[in-house]
Amino acid sequence: MNENFNLAEYSLLEGGISIHLNPNILEEYTKWYLDNNYRVYTIEMLNRKNENEYKYIAEHLSLFDAYGCQGEFLEYFENFIDYEFSGKAIILKNFDDYFISNTNSAYILLDTLSILSRKLLIRGYHLLIILHSNDPNFQLKNVGGIQPDWNAREWFTSNRVKQ
Repeated sequence: MNENFNLAEYSLLEGGISIHLNPNILEEYTKWYLDNNYRVYTIEMLNRKNENEYKYIAEHLSLFDAYGCQGEFLEYFENFIDYEFSGKAIILKNFDDYFISNTNSAYILLDTLSILSRKLLIRGYHLLIILHSNDPNFQLKNVGGIQPDWNAREWFTSNRVKQ
């Protein structure tokens, strides 16, 4: 990977949310984030069925013991900042599976995380959301006014779909 290419800046320009298919590419990106002083969280979304996503994610982030609903995520966003790190990357594994059975909740969750990412960016802190999908044709509508797209390496459909 080009050492001058900043994955975080690219992702933030694209709205802070990117989609990944290939586990090897996701691993390369994860390594880049770790090497560049990002705290990386991997949260499994497979088989999540309309449960309290905010509490589930908050528990995985070891962040909000007392918080867990959408409003409190946004109200206490300063608690998310840890200046020991350049930022945080949250990988939502098998997000497409979760999305299929929880479309409305998935969009609300992504909108909330998108707003949180922007609020943190104003403070000079990065929050990146990485959606892992097993579907090479997975697409989302706008989230926070911007359509999440595939990462730079898998942006072209031909890089995801085997002919």
